[in-house]
Amino acid sequence: MPTLRVGYGEQGLSPVAFDTRFIEKPLSSLSVNFIELCVMNLMLSRLLSTSFLGLSLAALSLPAEARPEIASGDQWLEGVSQTECLSRADDFITELDVPNQGGEIDRTGYFDDGVFRILCYGGGEESSMVLVFSAHNESAEVAAQFLQFALEEISGQAIEAGQTL
Repeated sequence: MPTLRVGYGEQGLSPVAFDTRFIEKPLSSLSVNFIELCVMNLMLSRLLSTSFLGLSLAALSLPAEARPEIASGDQWLEGVSQTECLSRADDFITELDVPNQGGEIDRTGYFDDGVFRILCYGGGEESSMVLVFSAHNESAEVAAQFLQFALEEISGQAIEAGQTL
């Protein structure tokens, strides 16, 4: 018959402070207190539910770890006021036909896989600075190409890649 070694410490049955006096008992003679069994079952249930909750929260946060690829650039617009710069940004967004929002000095457009923001700062009465931020969910190259395209369209001139990045 299988037996269980049980050690008795100074405080009674203690898994930590075993005394050197051991006795062997057959497993059939062991009795389990019903309250202890319920407490252990409750503790196990809490441990499992806490573990499940932790894993669920970790799984939900995984998509948040994906960072968009961002490109930014600027262009000085001689002879173009801030109002005209914003008007050009509006025309550009209208041509793209994408959802957008506008503020006092900025315009934001949204794609399925990215977003862009165009800011126009006044630089006197007859000049302004256009600043473009472009973000793509997966590709820095796509963000940089869109940035180049937006700056060329708003400024009305071709821009070399080295000037925008």
